[in-house]
Amino acid sequence: LFAEARDAHGEPDAELAAAVRLRHPRLVAAQLAPHPPVAAGVAAALAGATAMLDVSDGLARDALRVAEASGVGIDFDSTALGPDPRIALAGAEDHGMLATFPADAAVPEPFDVIGRVTAERGVLTLDGESFDASGWDPYSGWDGVSG
Repeated sequence: LFAEARDAHGEPDAELAAAVRLRHPRLVAAQLAPHPPVAAGVAAALAGATAMLDVSDGLARDALRVAEASGVGIDFDSTALGPDPRIALAGAEDHGMLATFPADAAVPEPFDVIGRVTAERGVLTLDGESFDASGWDPYSGWDGVSG
């Protein structure tokens, strides 16, 4: 929406926004009216989750927050992240839930195992290799004064 629904001067344009909605109705609906999986958080807590965070700024960015706060690393499994793991890691506005569980815990629905916790404090890897842990930063370019 930010990239395609603005005019040449950077101002929001209703006609361009309508065209984006026609091309991507599911994506725009998810952006404008997200359905965060609140019940998943309850299920994770009951299953013994050791850390948990909503994923809205991107899987990698939010996983890095969990890793740094918990003093661990996270190694993602590329085969568990879909056809393009880099997009899965860097995308944002997903409104999903990320949780870590003890190695012997039964991972509850709707969670999928997408990696493992490592001892490398604050380090994210993909199949054991470093990668750019960028994601969407809602405060990038914000000066703290403007609305």
